[in-house]
Amino acid sequence: MANWYFTLELFCQNPLSYVSIASFYCFGYACGVIFFFLPDQLGRKKTLMLALGMNIIAMYLAIYDQRIPVKKFGFFLNGLFHIKNSGSIIHSLEMVPDVYKNANFTGLLLFEVSVVFYACLVFYFYSPSIQLVFDIHFILGVGMYLAYCLVVPESPRWLFQRDGPKSKDAINVLNYIAWFNGSSKRIPLDAHFDIIGQVVNESIILN
Repeated sequence: MANWYFTLELFCQNPLSYVSIASFYCFGYACGVIFFFLPDQLGRKKTLMLALGMNIIAMYLAIYDQRIPVKKFGFFLNGLFHIKNSGSIIHSLEMVPDVYKNANFTGLLLFEVSVVFYACLVFYFYSPSIQLVFDIHFILGVGMYLAYCLVVPESPRWLFQRDGPKSKDAINVLNYIAWFNGSSKRIPLDAHFDIIGQVVNESIILN
């Protein structure tokens, strides 16, 4: 979710008010370093559920509430939980094999910058309404957040780091990913990993 559209409706405001509001994002961004321990402590998914959930609240306050102090708080929250930016990339890269990491990272960047492109399409072909873009973006953001919570599992790499090379939770996640991708192969729960994706016991054959 981009910050650029937060500022669109502020261009007609007093410049001093606009600068003050934007500064709250920077202040929150600086304070956000206190959450850098969360991905290793809570896991990638729980951290992102928290950060993205707070980002949705921040977005709602910044977009829909017309009171300047509330907008400032929305910008502050958005900056405070900026760990969603790096956290989402880390979680995504840990869910794919090394051969797909470059393509995965490129896709994430393209998705991020596409927000402006889609907004321009709405402005040009449908309606030059900033509020409409706000509504579409907010609804899609909430929908994708719910989809993430329901569909995307925890990082198997983090589970192996937490539980060790015989983590059943990590193996269950890998099997879930295989099922989700349409593969019939499964990893036995008694498999032993030395690094992510490599089974130590060669006598174990995938079903």
